[in-house]
Amino acid sequence: MKSPTKPYPNRWGQLPVQILKMRSIIITFLLIISGTIHCQVLNLGDTEIKGNIVRIIEYSISNNGDYREFRFDSLSNIISKRSYRESNLVQEIYWHYSYQDSVQIVEEKIGEESYFHKSYFDSEGRLAEYKLYNLPDTVRPFIHERNIDYEGDKILGYERIHNHSDGTQLVIKYYIDYDSDSTRASIRNDFDSQIITLKYDKEGNLKKRIIDYNDPSIVIDGARTWSRLSQDKYCIGYKYDSKGNWTKEYSIIWWRRILKSRRKIEYQ
Repeated sequence: MKSPTKPYPNRWGQLPVQILKMRSIIITFLLIISGTIHCQVLNLGDTEIKGNIVRIIEYSISNNGDYREFRFDSLSNIISKRSYRESNLVQEIYWHYSYQDSVQIVEEKIGEESYFHKSYFDSEGRLAEYKLYNLPDTVRPFIHERNIDYEGDKILGYERIHNHSDGTQLVIKYYIDYDSDSTRASIRNDFDSQIITLKYDKEGNLKKRIIDYNDPSIVIDGARTWSRLSQDKYCIGYKYDSKGNWTKEYSIIWWRRILKSRRKIEYQ
């Protein structure tokens, strides 16, 4: 079975074939498509995009008329996202990809705002460093991930630096622990008490993401979350199609499984 948390699995898609051949880069990246990418830099534990997908439409169950449309290029890179509320377009996001040797550059445009992502890969095709800029500033990234510690292709830890506009910095260290068969991984950090647990099936598909805030005062979606042993745990589960892409997303609180989103996926 493959490792559940490959190094930043599918942050953007695949590098071009010519770069794959030149550098023997065999890694694929994970992709966030349930929220704006620039707001969630850490991609460990995101569901994977598999196969040649042209378009995904993700429907909200609780709010009829709310949905998101994602389009992809021939390399399964996300190139656009359109968000609708009550069937009215409220936001558009576009991405453009370029490559400089072993560096991947992604330009992201959200309305009038623009972002610049740079991912640096080592000789084994693993992510070595990541920087996120808020244009027009291309000198000082406001997010900088570095010191990534690997065991094979699994990330054991890394450091994230938040550069604030006032010149101050916040440095957070993350640690990832795995069980013996790599079907379970836990992510923790030295900034707060939150622990994220990822559970995978035998095919390597993410089945559950459990967020344990370790803080009884936490309130999510207007209601306190809870399980049999904890009042501040939140669980997200997935159902997959035959190609390994999720089609239904659930929130799970103790014995209750509530459908949150469903997807219509168009393949080439």
